Amino acid sequence: MSASARRGQAFTETVIFLPVFLIVLFGIIWIVQSSVVNERLQFAVRYSGLISSQASPYSAWSLYSLYENTEYPNAAMATHTCGAPSTNVLANASPFPGPTSDPFWQPVSTGVPACTPATVTMTGAPFVQPAIFSESISALSAAAAIPSYLTSVNPSLSSPQLLSATQKFFTAPDMKTMLACYGDLEAAVQQSLQGQGDTGNPPPTPLPLYPTGQVLNAACPSP
Repeated sequence: MSASARRGQAFTETVIFLPVFLIVLFGIIWIVQSSVVNERLQFAVRYSGLISSQASPYSAWSLYSLYENTEYPNAAMATHTCGAPSTNVLANASPFPGPTSDPFWQPVSTGVPACTPATVTMTGAPFVQPAIFSESISALSAAAAIPSYLTSVNPSLSSPQLLSATQKFFTAPDMKTMLACYGDLEAAVQQSLQGQGDTGNPPPTPLPLYPTGQVLNAACPSP
């Protein structure tokens, strides 16, 4: 085969395979970009579960809290603090340290972050009786752009691509939940702290909610 024929063959092969190679290459880059956004969504909901599960022993399980919630209950039902996921995590900014992420690694839009508090009942082994837990459901979504050259090759791809992350977090119930959901426990604790017929003690100062965030009523679950 002559040199000119070999050059022509190489040119033909390049024309055929170079577009395929570039599409595969940029497809991999797009997958990495979407994976980074998805991973940051997971970080956001995990951080939401972390701050929603924080509790101050003083305000949640101390003797002061026990006395305040039995002797002078402020409400019939307990409250649960739920911190929504921070969209700043998607930009590698607050509450995490580090520089702001380049726009290429950021989503084109973000959904409304949500954190839903609730109380749930767990039954069966190893629980002899139904056990109450505090639950936080954190959710956040974001949209990642899909390059036009990929959507033209595969029409089934729709841009932008919607990514979402949802996780449930369980913690031990606070003092208010336990006393509000178990009347016999509340009565026994109140009698041991106050004594029969003793109503002369002044009410203690209400404790601040901790951590700060959205506070919603959480009703007792059915046994």
